[in-house]
Amino acid sequence: MAKAVAKKGEIALREGNLLADLREMILGARVQVARAVDAGLVTLYWNMGRRIRQDILKEKRADYGERIVSAVGRELGMEFGRGFSEKSIRHMIRFAEAFPDKQIVSALQRQLTWSRFAGCWQIVQLDANPRIFRGHHTDLRSGPGGC
Repeated sequence: MAKAVAKKGEIALREGNLLADLREMILGARVQVARAVDAGLVTLYWNMGRRIRQDILKEKRADYGERIVSAVGRELGMEFGRGFSEKSIRHMIRFAEAFPDKQIVSALQRQLTWSRFAGCWQIVQLDANPRIFRGHHTDLRSGPGGC
């Protein structure tokens, strides 16, 4: 009798698409969480890069500042992992240099992942005037892996 009830339950699940709907909900929630985490990381990285540029580098490439960046990267890397290594800190600084306006970063982080930003700031840096980028932000979503 118990087997018959179990079998009836399985048939009802398949016929009503309950499992398919629940799976879709789970997968959709995973995507939303991943986007929220990525947006939070983009904001964090931009804020860190901006803070280092303002406080340590004084908006320049000072020699002593470079040593401080190395030390910060070593300390944060040991404490929080390779995502905060010296190399990563330097990426954050370049990110803040390429996108000096927080409003642009805020608007774009809804559309772009951190890795897309990383590809974009390299393109932006090729131009002598990074602000020219403002007029082209809608094109960033095109193309695989970059701007």
